[in-house]
Amino acid sequence: MDSSGRVTNTLVYRHSAPVVAPGIFAGPNQILLDPPYTGTTVRRVEDITRCAGAWTGSLFQTNVAYGSTTNYPVTFNVDNRGLVADLTGFQTNSTGRVFALTNGTVAAFFFTAADDDYDQIRVSGTLSGNTVLGTFENNSDFGILGFVVLSRH
Repeated sequence: MDSSGRVTNTLVYRHSAPVVAPGIFAGPNQILLDPPYTGTTVRRVEDITRCAGAWTGSLFQTNVAYGSTTNYPVTFNVDNRGLVADLTGFQTNSTGRVFALTNGTVAAFFFTAADDDYDQIRVSGTLSGNTVLGTFENNSDFGILGFVVLSRH
């Protein structure tokens, strides 16, 4: 951050070049990004423990051949820092982070040990009670899309 409140965010991906996303603080808890990301807001997570617990559910890929849906059952634990451990459903040694804002907006990122289209998965959704409903996409040239249903128990 410089003296005028401008910040430079650098997003680092596993299989591609870093992306620089500059912006400006629009208050103590949010950053508004510059073009080409205009309209995107980065928000501070107020309570990193909101998603702590044991989770089960599925990622349903909807853009597969012949209009069918592919189901990827998952289980994982989230600790009090938002860190994912014991993620099953993909390859071993998978990890990630899960956070929710107080308004229920959820962001989750899973990094699998796979060396394929499922090596990085982003989930966007809403936390209501012990349920997350949302969408997911991957970070590959073949855009994998779908919806997510997760339950904390």
